[in-house]
This record gives sequence, structure tokens and C-alpha cells, in this order.
Amino acid sequence: METDPHASGFRIFRGKDAPPIAKVGCMKIEPMTDIQTNGMMKAVEAGYLDGQQAHIIVDIPGFCLSHNWFKKNFPLMQHTHDTDCLYYVVAGSISLGKTELGPCDSFFIPANTPYTYTTGPEGAEILEIRHDAKHNFLIRSNSQAYWERAVKTVQDNVKDWKVADRPTRRLERDFFAEPL
Repeated sequence: METDPHASGFRIFRGKDAPPIAKVGCMKIEPMTDIQTNGMMKAVEAGYLDGQQAHIIVDIPGFCLSHNWFKKNFPLMQHTHDTDCLYYVVAGSISLGKTELGPCDSFFIPANTPYTYTTGPEGAEILEIRHDAKHNFLIRSNSQAYWERAVKTVQDNVKDWKVADRPTRRLERDFFAEPL
């Protein structure tokens, strides 16, 4: 991630060097119920992992920045993390409850607060900013009906996910109301 891992002070972090979150091992998946385990296994078999990408761009003491791409209609289950997180929508859109968020919008989720969101028709690219890369992932969605819907959503979208283009490639305008 860093250009010089032994450097102190000024540093540059390049997205092209960012490892996938799964390889970093910073997110601890908490134990799941039988319903969650079976549902997740079926979702993964249907292509769930094709609907998302997550990379850790910065991981230094006191700061963590990850880039996440959730493709259209991605079934993000309700979950919590044990760290506060500030989210920044780079491109695409999400629905957080009844609130629509798009490029340059942010939201803050305190530690241990259950949440989920739905991606829009282009999906969404989101930056996650934390004080520590190490955090947990505790799934809260625990009904058979939820997991059946999630698997159906994966099945309905996986072909599109495999050829999807990032929303950032379609940005054409400045989203800030006023120039600096």
C-alpha cells in the first residue's frame, strides 16, 4: 500500500497497490447462526462475491481508508461493526432507509449500530474511513425469508455483476455546488 513502508511522515498510497480486504485479514467475521450460515453459503454459491469488491487503501496507526464497490442491487445484509465509520459516496447511489445518497454525500454509523443500504441502478463506490483497520462484521439478518430473497437477488443480478463497469467511470460533472 505504501510507496516506502519504512518512511515516516509524508506518505503516498496508491489504489492500484491496495490489497483486497480479505487478504489483509482486518475484518473479523463474527460467528453466524445456522440460518445465516446456510443463507450465506447459498448466496456465495449463487455468485454473491461477484457483486462486491473491497480494498484497503490506507492502514496506518489511527487511520484506515477502504474503497468498496457494491454493484447494482447488491443484497447488503443488515450488520454492525465494532468501530465507528464515516462513509463517503464517490459515485453511484444508495438508499439508506428512505434517504437517497449520491456522489459527495456522506453518512456516519457509530460502532455497534445495525444498518444496511441498497445500491442504486449503477451500484455504488464508497469510501469507508475508520480510526482502525481492525473491526468486526456481525450479521444481524437472521430470517429464512431474508436469505431466500438475498439468494434470489444474487441469481437475478450475477450475470450483470460479472460485466459491470464502475460508476466512477461514468462521472461527468462536478457535484459540488460552489467552487472553492
